[in-house]
Amino acid sequence: MLSFYFLMDIFPNTIGQMVKEGLITTISKVIQENMAYTDLADQAAKLFIKISTETPEEMLNSPAIATLMQVYDFCDEHAQKKVITLCFNVSRHANSEEQFNNQVMPVLLWIYPKVVISRFGSDQKTSE
Repeated sequence: MLSFYFLMDIFPNTIGQMVKEGLITTISKVIQENMAYTDLADQAAKLFIKISTETPEEMLNSPAIATLMQVYDFCDEHAQKKVITLCFNVSRHANSEEQFNNQVMPVLLWIYPKVVISRFGSDQKTSE
């Protein structure tokens, strides 16, 4: 998995093609099949962060975040921080309030259950 990361680091223009070829889905399946290996989830989170900088919309619509959330509690602090960073990177690229509320909010509320977040001005809320 790290070889994909290094390849993307050296050739960032290949990220889009790798995503089109199904890299996100493939990695998500590997993590689901090997949930006992938290170091694998850590590597996947690092890779997904890299992908999210280039193709955030694909990350938002993929099973990647949901898959990482399944192993989140079993990961060490560093891996958990990577998952949170990934969630926030992707959250900035929601195109509509509906997409933000349906795809991003559940993840953010799962991470921070007491926080009520609104990125859009029409729905101002405060936490209790």
